[in-house]
Amino acid sequence: ATRARPHNPALDDPRSNTARASPEARFAAALGSADGALVEEPLGDDRRRIRQGGACVIATPARVSQLFPFDDSATRAPQKIEPC
Repeated sequence: ATRARPHNPALDDPRSNTARASPEARFAAALGSADGALVEEPLGDDRRRIRQGGACVIATPARVSQLFPFDDSATRAPQKIEPC
């Protein structure tokens, strides 16, 4: 007459059973690396995401450099920068 209680699968999930990070560790993760290094991630279509600490921007090549890829003055045109 006694029935076993159903097992909760969340009890076996390692993501829910890990210790919570200390405030110092969460603060360091939010600020990024301690040395302030830039992290660049390719996004495709020659776009790049650049991160440093909590700041993030997306760099897109200038349209003139896409239209005239072999023109040296066009390839040195500034890139378009916009926030993430």
